[in-house]
Amino acid sequence: MEDKNLENMVDNIFSIYPMIYKNLMKTTHECMNISMPHAHYQIIFILEKFGDLSVTEISKKVCISKPQMTVLIDKLVEDKLVERKHSSNDRRVINISLTEKGKQFVQQYKLAAKSNMKNKLRSLSEDDLKSLYSALDVVKNITNKIKENT
Repeated sequence: MEDKNLENMVDNIFSIYPMIYKNLMKTTHECMNISMPHAHYQIIFILEKFGDLSVTEISKKVCISKPQMTVLIDKLVEDKLVERKHSSNDRRVINISLTEKGKQFVQQYKLAAKSNMKNKLRSLSEDDLKSLYSALDVVKNITNKIKENT
């Protein structure tokens, strides 16, 4: 493929995420009356997906430096959404885990986000919904291939 086409694809990828966030996700934050930095969501949802992780593991997954991660986690601990626990394998290692309040937050957020997205998607025509469904399936499959190749 020509570099110009690859350049256009990269530009499209950069433009899609903010559009999805603005049109589908941002209103979920607003309807739940949440004013939490995006990085906090990333940390919480990574912990929900992968379970207890060290600060180093979390920082690698969200591409945030360890010192910056410590500040973010301190705030989440203060809000009682996560807690620090010593690893059962190595007491020197401290893992971060979701608290019960954190788990409840994730569940409430997912329910609100799904409801919000479904309501927004209902405004589309049947043809648009079918096209979007197919396009998302293709994007998911291709990004999985990229993941496998890296």
